[in-house]
Amino acid sequence: MVFTICATLMMWMRAWRFLELIGVLWILGMFFSIVGVMRSRRGAPYGGLACCGSVISLAGFILVFGLLAIFGELRR
Repeated sequence: MVFTICATLMMWMRAWRFLELIGVLWILGMFFSIVGVMRSRRGAPYGGLACCGSVISLAGFILVFGLLAIFGELRR
C-alpha cells in the first residue's frame, strides 16, 4: 500500500519524467498487496487493507502503462 501511495503522489505531482519509476513502484505495490491478501486468507490481520491496495495497484498499473504507451508514441 505504501508503494502505491508513493506512486499516486508522484503522479499527482506530475513527475512525468519519472514515469518508469512510478510503474515500478506500482508493480511492487501490487506484488506486496497480493502477498498480503494471500496471508490474510491464512488468518493474518488487515485483509481489507491488502485487498484495497491490490485493487488500487491494479488500476494504477493499467493507468501508468497506458500513459507510457501513449507518451512513448509521442516521443518518437
